[in-house]
Amino acid sequence: MRFRDETRNRDAEVNLTPLIDVVFLLLIFFMVTTTFRQETKLQIELPESSSEQSLSQTDNTLQVEINADGKFALKGPGEKKSRSLVSDDEDTLQRAISKLVQGRKDVDVVLMADRMTPYQAVARAMDVCRQLGLVNFNLATAQRRQ
Repeated sequence: MRFRDETRNRDAEVNLTPLIDVVFLLLIFFMVTTTFRQETKLQIELPESSSEQSLSQTDNTLQVEINADGKFALKGPGEKKSRSLVSDDEDTLQRAISKLVQGRKDVDVVLMADRMTPYQAVARAMDVCRQLGLVNFNLATAQRRQ
């Protein structure tokens, strides 16, 4: 007696359902775990001044921007864009500035504070810079319109 072999006559099939499930799980995993780098620029309206001295941005300049709400953004020596800080407390500001200047004391600091910035935020920025040994300050102003 001879039996027929059923497995030989069947066509090979690929079940795509588990593959699709795995792809969707990977997609969800990467969507949840990805962090997007958000580069923001603070909106600052500088106070006006009648002096015409322009300040050139060099590789030795730390730019501290403070908006009207007292939020900080920093642009280190040699950087192209400024980066906003997550928090506006003194510890965060000090860690960010020390990371940008890397222990150098000859860095010029340019404070760009909005005309409506609370004076406490400007004083906090100057105090942190002094604690790190940065003493060359410049206050940025806009040219007065006539």
